[in-house]
Amino acid sequence: DDMFQNFGFGFNNRQAKNKSFNVAVQVSLEDVLKGKNIAAEVSDGSGKTRLVNIQIPPGIASGQQIRYEGMGDSSIPNIPAGDLIVVVDVVRHKRFERKGNDLVTNAKVSVWDALIGGKTKITTLDGRSLNINVPKGSQPNTLLSCKGEGLPDINSKKRGNLLIKLVIEIPNNLSAKQEQLLKQIKNEV
Repeated sequence: DDMFQNFGFGFNNRQAKNKSFNVAVQVSLEDVLKGKNIAAEVSDGSGKTRLVNIQIPPGIASGQQIRYEGMGDSSIPNIPAGDLIVVVDVVRHKRFERKGNDLVTNAKVSVWDALIGGKTKITTLDGRSLNINVPKGSQPNTLLSCKGEGLPDINSKKRGNLLIKLVIEIPNNLSAKQEQLLKQIKNEV
């Protein structure tokens, strides 16, 4: 123990600084794929606001924080400004679900394509169209994988996969002839 600490003269190695501010930002899954710059208005504690450029890196996840040193409160002079801490919230996507760096989406395929094989088209998160081979004998909820079509890792930038869950559509308006042919096939199986 330092002798001066007992008399209230303790020396703290941690330097005092102004308060840090938390700012919440919402980003889309597309922003997570490519990264994004966001201009945000931040109050400095004394009521003054300033515009701050926030850089969202590709691959960021909900709840992750980005710290900008010295961009927080600076109302007390002669000590360092606090930090600006940006808390990221990734908005839910209507077609894609995030699983780590992988993306999961559904693809509707006909029962015929599931039975004898076929192709289906899907649109990736960045808007490209992919032709997907549907293997014959595919079962409902079969997962097909497109390597490197997911989200980038925040550190390595290596992309995850796009997982395609097959949703098999069964027709409910068969003609009498189609029903007869199916019964024939059923009896042969």
